[in-house]
Amino acid sequence: MKTWCSRGWCRLERAARELSPKSAWILIQSETSIEVVGTVLSLPSGPVGEGDFEIEEDRQKLAPVMRQILIRKLLHCLRVGDLPGFRRHLNLQTVHLRGLQVEPVSGLLPSREGGDDAEEFLHQNGSRKIGEADSAGWWPLHYAALAGNAEVLRGLLEKRANVNRRTSKDQPELGFPFGTSALDLAVFFKHHE
Repeated sequence: MKTWCSRGWCRLERAARELSPKSAWILIQSETSIEVVGTVLSLPSGPVGEGDFEIEEDRQKLAPVMRQILIRKLLHCLRVGDLPGFRRHLNLQTVHLRGLQVEPVSGLLPSREGGDDAEEFLHQNGSRKIGEADSAGWWPLHYAALAGNAEVLRGLLEKRANVNRRTSKDQPELGFPFGTSALDLAVFFKHHE
């Protein structure tokens, strides 16, 4: 199991499954052992680009594949009206694409003219107010912490985002309980800037 979780190709398989519309999947461990996997935290793993590859060139061959998987997930979330899911995956791109030489997905929404980084972040995430939670119980600062963009975080704090605010609902898709802070998220996803 440990070697499966560390292989880059296996990480791609897992990411493709977790980012599909039906994200729960069955992992066959042996002839007599199976496991239903339902959240990102169900198994230890990591980004595709940080996986082990026997042929190093394969790492970059998977970059456009991983980007396309993310585009499909983002468009699916928009199509079904899952704005919290859209925000989650839009901002987790920095994690999903870590170790790959590929540009993050952008341009799904037209850019705003004349805004700063924090205002553009709010616009791209479909958020209206810094001090307003979405239906998942997360505030913009939590989503910014997923992305780990220090400029956006700084901009939100300058606009009086409450750094002590905690999520008001659990997040089963990511495996986080209610009461999670933006700092908890940044540390968990290894955004140490």
